[in-house]
Amino acid sequence: MDAKKTDNGITVLCNMRLKRHSQILMDDFMQAIQSIDEITECYNTSGEYDFTLKIQTRDMDTYQEFMRTKLGNIDSVGYFHSVFVMKEVKNTHSVPIK
Repeated sequence: MDAKKTDNGITVLCNMRLKRHSQILMDDFMQAIQSIDEITECYNTSGEYDFTLKIQTRDMDTYQEFMRTKLGNIDSVGYFHSVFVMKEVKNTHSVPIK
């Protein structure tokens, strides 16, 4: 589906860290994001960040409101870093078969 046709003009990759590493905070975070429609993908990652989220919103104002009222209100979130997608070069959900 074309995100722009659904009035979602901005795609953001949000890298985030939990306040601290614990099973309870991880479970709380993973449960909290299930009902947030703007988060279309979530990956538990290694390295500097704990999760990478794909977020789709209408515009910058909508994204700011989303961060302030939804993601920012999840208790387990300690820090997040937003990367704005300028152009989608490839988007496929296929899995290569070897």
